[in-house]
Amino acid sequence: MPTKENDIGENRLAQQGTEQEWLANQLKYSNVQRGKKGDTIYLTAADFTLTSEYLSDQCNYVIHADTVCLLGELKTKGRDITINARIISSEGEAVINASGEKPAINFTETDHAKEGTGGAKPGQLGSDGADGRYGSDGYNGGAITLAAERFELKGELKLIANGGQGGRGENGGNGGIGCNGIKGTDYQINLFFDDDPTPGSDGGNGGEGGNAGASGNGGNGGDIVVGYVISANEHYITMESEAGKAGEQATPGKGASGGKGGQGGWYYYKKIAPVSNSRGIPTSYYVRSETDRAKDGIDGTNGKDGEYKAAAADGRPGRCGMNSDGRPAPIDYTDFFGSFDVVHRSDASKLLVFDQRLMGSLEQKSLTLHKASIAYLASSEERLEEAAVLLSWLLKTMPNADWFEELRYAVLHEVQDDQAHRFEDFKSRMLEVSLQWLALRNKAAILIAQLSQGLDYFGHPWNWVPLMPFDRYLELGGNLITAAQQAEDLYKDYLSVQGNQDSRVRVIKDALAQSSDKAVEIKKHREFLVKERDELKHNIDAMLKDVNSKGEELQTKATAFVEALKNELRMESLKITVDIIVTCVALATGVAPVVGSLRAGSALASAISNLASEGKTIVIDEAFKSDKTIKKEKKEKEKELSKSLDSVKKTAAAGRALWEKGGGLIDLTKQMNKAQDDFGYNTTLMTMSREDFEEMLKPVYSKVPEKAGEYRKAFYEFLNVVEDYQNKSSAYSAYFLEDEKLSAELIELHANEDRLRQNLGDGMDASLPLFHNYIFERFSQARLALIDFLYQEYQAFRYMTLGEERFPKIKDSHIAELSGIHADAVVKLKNMLNASESAIQPFENIKFIFKEETFPEQFAALRAGDAAVFSLSLDNNLIRSKIAGKAHMMVSGCRIVLPGVRDTDGEVYIDYTQSGSSTFLDREAKRHDFIHKSSNGLYQYEVSLQPEGEKISFMAGGVVGDGRTRIMPGLLSVWSIKVPTVDLAGMSINEGVNLNNVNRIEMVVEGKAEAYAVRRTTEKLQSYKMAAKPIWESPDHEAHAIAPNSEQEIIYTVIEL
Repeated sequence: MPTKENDIGENRLAQQGTEQEWLANQLKYSNVQRGKKGDTIYLTAADFTLTSEYLSDQCNYVIHADTVCLLGELKTKGRDITINARIISSEGEAVINASGEKPAINFTETDHAKEGTGGAKPGQLGSDGADGRYGSDGYNGGAITLAAERFELKGELKLIANGGQGGRGENGGNGGIGCNGIKGTDYQINLFFDDDPTPGSDGGNGGEGGNAGASGNGGNGGDIVVGYVISANEHYITMESEAGKAGEQATPGKGASGGKGGQGGWYYYKKIAPVSNSRGIPTSYYVRSETDRAKDGIDGTNGKDGEYKAAAADGRPGRCGMNSDGRPAPIDYTDFFGSFDVVHRSDASKLLVFDQRLMGSLEQKSLTLHKASIAYLASSEERLEEAAVLLSWLLKTMPNADWFEELRYAVLHEVQDDQAHRFEDFKSRMLEVSLQWLALRNKAAILIAQLSQGLDYFGHPWNWVPLMPFDRYLELGGNLITAAQQAEDLYKDYLSVQGNQDSRVRVIKDALAQSSDKAVEIKKHREFLVKERDELKHNIDAMLKDVNSKGEELQTKATAFVEALKNELRMESLKITVDIIVTCVALATGVAPVVGSLRAGSALASAISNLASEGKTIVIDEAFKSDKTIKKEKKEKEKELSKSLDSVKKTAAAGRALWEKGGGLIDLTKQMNKAQDDFGYNTTLMTMSREDFEEMLKPVYSKVPEKAGEYRKAFYEFLNVVEDYQNKSSAYSAYFLEDEKLSAELIELHANEDRLRQNLGDGMDASLPLFHNYIFERFSQARLALIDFLYQEYQAFRYMTLGEERFPKIKDSHIAELSGIHADAVVKLKNMLNASESAIQPFENIKFIFKEETFPEQFAALRAGDAAVFSLSLDNNLIRSKIAGKAHMMVSGCRIVLPGVRDTDGEVYIDYTQSGSSTFLDREAKRHDFIHKSSNGLYQYEVSLQPEGEKISFMAGGVVGDGRTRIMPGLLSVWSIKVPTVDLAGMSINEGVNLNNVNRIEMVVEGKAEAYAVRRTTEKLQSYKMAAKPIWESPDHEAHAIAPNSEQEIIYTVIEL
């Protein structure tokens, strides 16, 4: 039954899994970043599928991405939409409709204003009809701007930006009818006095009709601009931007009729009756007049009809296409970040704000660089080609230092005397942003330079392996995991406070506070790189002499072989003769160009160091500072702006030179992919592989065996030395490129700090892409640094086992998974290093003897004070038969003796170097080549001349590696030996040493080996093994450079060369 504690643990794991899954979904570089500034919403992503859900707000939209796929009908309701991308695509028919919306106020033909009311009382006026209300103007169509390197459309793309219809005005209201007047009273007969008739009252006036409401003008069509660099299927694009129609004219109200005036009363007249009354008195009576009456009332006047408003006007159509021809137009790559001499609006100020000049998006480019980095990191042939395309695009579409300088001077000339303060603000802002852009551009230039030099994403040769102690792997891994976890937590916090401005500001400030530690780390790492690079340069210069010597020897031997072959084949008719002779001559005469290419490669690698050697780029200090201090330092930076821009510009130019000199990127990526598939088999500047060479010689080897043998030997010696030289040159380039990468990162780090602090101070929306991208980029860089280490850790494991276990595929996931990969590698390394029961055992007393008759050039170099270079390679049959393929051998100690070097008793000091590459054959006879740091050593011994010969006594040295290395260099490599005359302090050494008496060199090596064969191969192979405790438990002085006991008899495995 589970305990309460178990329940809690299980719940915690379930909760953690859910959180990790949520975070993993947030880490994809295609995640859309959204923020609002003013009335504009910014959408930024690496790859973006644009659907109608993203366009639901009444705002303008600016969309920046590497690729944008348009899906369905996209309406912006009269707002502007700008899309800037490398590729704009669709899966079928698509529509972007930025037409103006229906008018806000629009009346129908039957709609009218309020009518007047008729007079309610006799003679009352009718009221006027109300005026009609105005119809609103039609909405303008939004501007549509699409800029892409190319359009990959799978159907028609309709771009519509019509102006909206104007609203119809309201009809005027009719007037009210006037009320009739009252009729007058007739003549009134009274007892005493009669009343005359009264006049009729006036009729009420009719109400006037209301005026018609004005109708709205039609909206203007929006401008549609579409630009492309590379023609694809942009012909699928159609444009429509018609003028909005004017609103229909409204009618005025009718005037009403006036009321009738009332009639006047009738008059009555007295008449004498024809018959008198009974008393004989004449009688009278009243009779209404037939014609006479009191005055009638006046009729009311009819109301006037309302007035029409002037007819509304149609809008104007928008511009379709840059040339108003309704078609997409070709543009330049510079149009993706802006042009310093373009003013986009006629009413714009001559002194534009910086954002109106710099049209590109720093966040978009940063995400595209991240996408290119992921492709580079994946390192398959297709993904490497993708990385090359993306990096090339970035270099073409980001402003360089010249552009910023031209912008600065152009704005300076536009400024009037009363605008000087505005120019100072502009210049300060331009400085901050320009450093960010140029640092980002340099990172792209350095990556493409790495790609051109055949280096992996992290700047290492493809088969690089670090040889370091086990505890160093633990320390490095732990530190990197901690840093990455911290960055992940910040990003997670940022995402989890969606919509909370204060919380997001707090997270951003936390990130800024931590960046000072990052800057200190970068500076320390750069100091270490400079030291390592100088040491490697010394080794490269020393090797170049031997490359030339071997090249001359190869040319001599090849020419002799070709001449002998010609003489031998004169009597025979072999079809392959011409091909062989042509190939051999080409190979022989191709030596000089090979060496020249190597020299050019080194020169180009040196060119990338311009930024470091020409002067520091100006940056703001990493700590928080007051506004006053920051302003002061910005002024100081402005003084040195030109110098800073020049330095950064040279770095970018050098990176592009490396890229262009490197030949076709696509061919190069194929070579690199093959090298990685074969796990480190060296690709060289030689056009012929070992296998091809053997195949070429096979048909004619028996014809001139002696000359062919000499030619074969010279070819392999030259090839081994050239490969080793190339490995060193590649590593040397990597040091410069990593230095410049760190420099660009440092510049960007400080520039980002300045920009973010300023924008936070302005209260800007903390969800804008510039903030989101800053947090994401910090986490991305920390994670990539951890992946770099894990990759090398796995390389170390493969170096020890020659196994085929691949480095796990890294997805956009959380640090917990990467930490698990580290833990797994640590267990594997520890098991290999502490394998007391396995076949890995110490070996000693393998003696190589180099004879002068075999190596005359090397002995001549030794006597001249130069290094004698010897190649212990698989190409030597004796080495292959006695050692290679029998065991996986790594060297921890080396003892070198020069028999006959002294005529008197005394000491001998010898410098030696393991070149920094190691070759192995595995149990299936597959070759594995690795590159690592070279190992320099000193061996000191004492010579006592005895009657029976020299007695050699060990004094000091003999370590191969740094004395702490547990993962050791391989035996099969290029070794160099030198007899110095002064030590590092300038003191004389090796006095009494006479190299003229030396005709052989004895080199004894020791270390550890894993025997491949199940059965014993030879008795001498068993002599490699010693009864000893596991190598992991041995202290350093026992594991490395074990001094021989001169009193005991030593059995050597001798290989005479």
